[in-house]
Amino acid sequence: RTYTCAYIHAHMHECIETNSHCLCANGSLYKHAGATIVEEVAIMLALASEYMAAVPDQKKELAAKSLFFKTSSGPLYFPEMAKVRAVRLLWKLLLEEYGIDSEIQLPILSETSKTNKPLTDSYNNMVRVVSESMSAVIGGADVVLVHPYNEHYEEPSDFSRRIARNVQHILREEAHLGKVADPAAGSYYVEKMTDSVAGQSWDIFKEIELQGGFLKSVELGTIQEMIYSSAGRKKQAYATRKRVLVGTNNYPNGSESLPESAGRNLTALTLPEDEKPMPNAGDRPVIPALAENFKNGATFGEHSRLYYNPGRVLYKTVGSFNAGEELDVIRKKVQKLQNNGSPVTVQLVQAGNKTWRHARASFSANFLGCAGFSINDPGGFDTIDEALKGLDNTDAYIFVLCSSDDEAIEMAGPFTDAA
Repeated sequence: RTYTCAYIHAHMHECIETNSHCLCANGSLYKHAGATIVEEVAIMLALASEYMAAVPDQKKELAAKSLFFKTSSGPLYFPEMAKVRAVRLLWKLLLEEYGIDSEIQLPILSETSKTNKPLTDSYNNMVRVVSESMSAVIGGADVVLVHPYNEHYEEPSDFSRRIARNVQHILREEAHLGKVADPAAGSYYVEKMTDSVAGQSWDIFKEIELQGGFLKSVELGTIQEMIYSSAGRKKQAYATRKRVLVGTNNYPNGSESLPESAGRNLTALTLPEDEKPMPNAGDRPVIPALAENFKNGATFGEHSRLYYNPGRVLYKTVGSFNAGEELDVIRKKVQKLQNNGSPVTVQLVQAGNKTWRHARASFSANFLGCAGFSINDPGGFDTIDEALKGLDNTDAYIFVLCSSDDEAIEMAGPFTDAA
């Protein structure tokens, strides 16, 4: 992907002469790798700056008019609004720094995030994309792409595609979000957050510029290390439930059966490839040459090998981040045990103080249920002896004593003897 950026960098003049929005500052790629909101904005600015720095002064304005930003709208409702608004503020500032007309409009394409769409309880993903789409629209995105809720683990069905389309119809036709130019204008909270996002993003952008720009920072590995660090913090937050993913790391659906095999074919892998020799543009400009080749029946597979396969990795790469991936793996392993006739059952033993035993049982069922274990809870009892007599599954794999801390010390002996 870095190679693609470098390739367009080399053919900048051909791209901007088409008088269209052909240069993409794609922050979505880095957001899906684990970048934060402010890092995503800073990277988009750095990419835009890299493009404009590559052309002579007399063509910088043309390059600016050829740019569009692609961003990913995540689960943080108000910060995602502020992000889009901050992008427009910083775009004007960037143009002023280059001495270009700051009134040049910036098209922004926003897509729903792929980082918080787990395999477990995946119908919740339909709710998530509504919130993310609203953030993008209210923030001021020009185009919103809603991904089907199951796109990350299987080929989208007619149902999932229809739901994705209908999200946009509802927001436009029933919520009337397209009737107001700037719904968030005047909101102190959103305005304050916009200023905060803009300020932090501008600081990161300046650090990238001090290193020599986007490509130089990628070469040094600075941007990759920044994203690795952010992805690690996010992963830790989801693992410790400081950030909640409903149905995955909190409030699991215990009756859910996950698909036996998760995965889908990438579109690029399904495109046809002919045995004909690779097309050669010769001395012709690349864009017209591609158009002519496609018109004459060339396939995308041919050109993808020609233009997007450098043959060696020049820089460190960034991966993909999925908040529920690790728990999805655990759920799949537990389900496999269940299907092989080795069910993992958890027996809750509630005893003592009613308030404490209910609270501990609720926590234990929720926590262990996230792994896909079957939970047996016969209810609460006043004493440990009554609780042990009331067990409905003495063959359970895990036993959990649910009581207050003080009572647990007294009950530990009889509990462990019975278990």
